[in-house]
This record gives sequence, C-alpha cells and structure tokens, in this order.
Amino acid sequence: MTDHISNNTMKVWNKGRVSIFPHLEFDHLYTYDDICKLVLNIKIEFFGDNMRIYELNSYCNEVNGRWNVCFSLNINGIEYTYMIRRDSLLKKTYGCPFTNMEYGYIGHNILDLETMPKKFIELEKYLMFTLVNPKKIDHFITKL
Repeated sequence: MTDHISNNTMKVWNKGRVSIFPHLEFDHLYTYDDICKLVLNIKIEFFGDNMRIYELNSYCNEVNGRWNVCFSLNINGIEYTYMIRRDSLLKKTYGCPFTNMEYGYIGHNILDLETMPKKFIELEKYLMFTLVNPKKIDHFITKL
C-alpha cells in the first residue's frame, strides 16, 4: 500500500519510526499553548488518570517540537496514542492517531476506531464540538 494519493496528498505521514494518520482537520491554526490547554481539558473532562499527556519533546525524537501535543490512554497496561498537531504552512490544526512502530514491544498502540472505538468516538465528538470548522479527513494535504 502506498502512502500517497497524489502529488499534493498522502494517506499516512511516515516520519522516521512514527506513522501519523489523518482523522480531523480544523480551519484554524491554534497555538501550542492552546493545544496544551485543550488536551488538559480532555484529560479532566473525559479520561482522568487513564490519560497521560507527554511533556514537550518527551515521547520520541520524531515528534519533538512545539508543533504537536502527544497523549495516550492507558487501558489495561496498553498506551493508545493520539496527537493534536499544528501545520503553520497550511494554517490548520489536526487531530491524528499516531504510532511509533518500535514502541509496540513496550505496550504502545494507536488510538483509533479499530483499537478503542468507544474512547475514540468520545474524543472525536469532543474535538468536533470544541474546535473551529471541524472536518473528518482520510488524507493530509501536503502542498497548497
């Protein structure tokens, strides 16, 4: 399977060991601080102690930087991962399930409809209600 649909889109963004999957797109470029507050609210309002928010530059090298906030839900010892990321070129923010292919051995998996349907739908509804101009997506735009 190829990750690319055309020259201007891709199905999966492979960044080293990390695969980032399209899910939600928002027509607003939120700041890093906005995203941190949003993710903290998700933890408080929905997932509580089952949710881990990774501090800046603490998950893995491929997702270092202020362009995303990574978090996971710990269910029965498995960490299900998701990120809210910003794209300053496109002036948009995205909700993205992601996985580090090498972290499966330590119990990490992707948070998506297949692995955790109920939790994924809760998260999706909250993000679509909370953020500006939500849209479900099945690919990323790579060029304007």
